[in-house]
Amino acid sequence: MKTIKGLAIHKKLASYRSAFPHDDRAEAKNITEIYNDLLEFSRPGLYSESVTRAAWELLLTQIRSGTISQLIQALGRRPLVEVVAFLTTLTTSCMSDAERLTDSVNQKERASMLSPSSKELSVLAPVLHFISRFTMQSDSARQTALDSGVLDMILRIYIILPTLSDSTRQNADSKVALRDASRLTLELLGQSQHQEAVLNHPVCTLWKDIRSQPPGYGIDAPADPAQERCAAWRRVEKSCVERRMIVIYRYTLWKPDAGGGVAIEACDDIVEFAKREFYGSTTVEFAYLAILKHLALSGDSAQHLMDALARGSREDTEDIFSAVIRLWLECVSTQIETSEKLRAANQIGFMSIFEGHYSPGMPPPIPSGLSLHDREKQKLLLKMAEVDSVLFNIIKFITKAAMQNSTVRLGMLDAGSLAIVLTAFADPVAFTLSSLTGNLGKEGKGKGGSSTHRKVSDIADAQRLFSAAISAEASTLSVLIRKPQFIKPWRGHRLETRLSLCSSLIDSLLGGQELDDVEYGVTRALFRNIVAADP
Repeated sequence: MKTIKGLAIHKKLASYRSAFPHDDRAEAKNITEIYNDLLEFSRPGLYSESVTRAAWELLLTQIRSGTISQLIQALGRRPLVEVVAFLTTLTTSCMSDAERLTDSVNQKERASMLSPSSKELSVLAPVLHFISRFTMQSDSARQTALDSGVLDMILRIYIILPTLSDSTRQNADSKVALRDASRLTLELLGQSQHQEAVLNHPVCTLWKDIRSQPPGYGIDAPADPAQERCAAWRRVEKSCVERRMIVIYRYTLWKPDAGGGVAIEACDDIVEFAKREFYGSTTVEFAYLAILKHLALSGDSAQHLMDALARGSREDTEDIFSAVIRLWLECVSTQIETSEKLRAANQIGFMSIFEGHYSPGMPPPIPSGLSLHDREKQKLLLKMAEVDSVLFNIIKFITKAAMQNSTVRLGMLDAGSLAIVLTAFADPVAFTLSSLTGNLGKEGKGKGGSSTHRKVSDIADAQRLFSAAISAEASTLSVLIRKPQFIKPWRGHRLETRLSLCSSLIDSLLGGQELDDVEYGVTRALFRNIVAADP
């Protein structure tokens, strides 16, 4: 019986296809009955998936056309609970399709811009226009739209918007249309008694370009918009936060060509998402990776990131740079390991020491089956290995960032940022930094790298051991750097640049008046002895 009934419904739906899309002025035969059937068959869980999908295809065809008066009238004849369910299904299903598209692109080797004209993305603006028209009916209609989660839809649009291309006139117009549709929907929903509910939603804090502000709202705005933004993200669903972080990383939204406001918000968000007490492991790990990538690409020009760090606490800076320094040490460890394998391979005359296919001069292949984060991490570390400009940019950033204020400086010192000086002279034979890189797979993740929360005493013990290891390696380097054979690989300009940049870094980190000579005097003397070597 169910099969027979299903066939009858499919036959009826097939007969309706010729009526869609239709003009509101056209007198379609039995249009009221058609809409009653479509709204009934579109209810999820009551009919087979194929029936529900076919009904939604016809409804979305009409919504795309922009001719929606008949549909709005038909909704007015349905019980309120069904209207809320209809709008909820509409917003969530359309956004889920759009997010699946963006997520699939993020899984690819290279980040590519999406066309706003694609099927999954082009429907979003018409859906918002439909909801806007629906809300114009009454306050009750606006409340119904709010109950359906349309504000969440607009927030999710904000998150994926940077992935949309505007390289052609059509794409640019489509992207603007989506932004305008989001703005209009917010303005209409924010009318009368619903204003407070709209303004309190995270999207009105996070998407500043479109938020509707009532008269006088700017006067009462929080003194620190950055803190308001952080608080808003902490109320957002974790999957949305993770998607935002991945979009920031893959599309390098901190770049100047992304726009001043976009770059500032991206840096603020990266620093916020690095707080493990509020966000999931993948989000936090991508935040650490993004900071290292930004440092490597931008150096001391990464002012927005410095500003974001300067607003945080000493503990926040320490947490972030503990993870970033260990990521960099992992890069150096990979570099040393690769050099050792190459040296061994050259000695025995073949390359089978590497798994898989390998060509001399090329980095080892990235293993298959890795998570998105682990794949991006391996790609970044391999790209950075043995690239002087990357090392120099990291040194320049830390040098300038430490001058922001004593909070940042002390946090960086606590995190072990002096280890960067040691990595500038890493050598696969004479100076492997084994006490710093040898256990990165186990202990090296530190406070930032483990998905579990360790005890404060365990963290403190690990940090003391790390600091002791830095001092021990520095003592070794202070002797090696005066040996001509050791400094031979960097002889000339490369060595002079290293010593000059490291000297500035040491002065920036250890030159503050707030540093106790009893605690930091030995460390200061040890590292200044390293850079005092005569090239």
